[in-house]
Amino acid sequence: MQRDMPTAIVAVVVSVYWLAVMAMAARSWIRFRGPAGLIPKVSRERWIWLLWIPAVIAWIILPWQAWDDSQQPAEFDNFTGLLHISRYAFALLAITAFGLTVHCWFVMGANWSLAVTPRKQTSLVTRGAFGVVRHPIYALSLLLMLTTVLTVASGPILLVGLIHTAMIVAKTLSEERYLRQLHGPAYDRYCQQTGRYLPVRWLRRTRSAEGPTL
Repeated sequence: MQRDMPTAIVAVVVSVYWLAVMAMAARSWIRFRGPAGLIPKVSRERWIWLLWIPAVIAWIILPWQAWDDSQQPAEFDNFTGLLHISRYAFALLAITAFGLTVHCWFVMGANWSLAVTPRKQTSLVTRGAFGVVRHPIYALSLLLMLTTVLTVASGPILLVGLIHTAMIVAKTLSEERYLRQLHGPAYDRYCQQTGRYLPVRWLRRTRSAEGPTL
């Protein structure tokens, strides 16, 4: 018997992801001498934190618990083998999501924050993935959660996934409201050119620019 490697990979990725978030918050506080959003200043985000923090803790623990409880047979039949290979694909997708997230963090630089921080001076980031999607970090977080749900495949992780998704949507709306107040018409134009989580509008513009094909 052997332990379930895809679950272990996802467990490591999720743990490193949230450790990196905490490191980013500490770096933001030390290097830029400004609030990192660990404690939300906006009341609506405080309510989000009350549900989100327990969900994040469960998200970190549940994959490790599933890995500790799992034992896979050394040999598989065709169906089980195909399923196992697909779970490796999910684990690889989790690694990819984390790698792309790190890139987005570097693109944001000093503009990154865990929560809306009214006193912090930020610019409107439209470079890289932010040029086609307004919230690529949140989109990748949803993808990482999806890979976790598909790999662990349990009722508790599905519940955590639903809570995380709801909190991401609530956080997105909170940030967009703040950024619209901060940047005004520039943010409205940015919204018209980008999708929220998917590059739908960018793809439409690309197709329009290419013109009809024969």
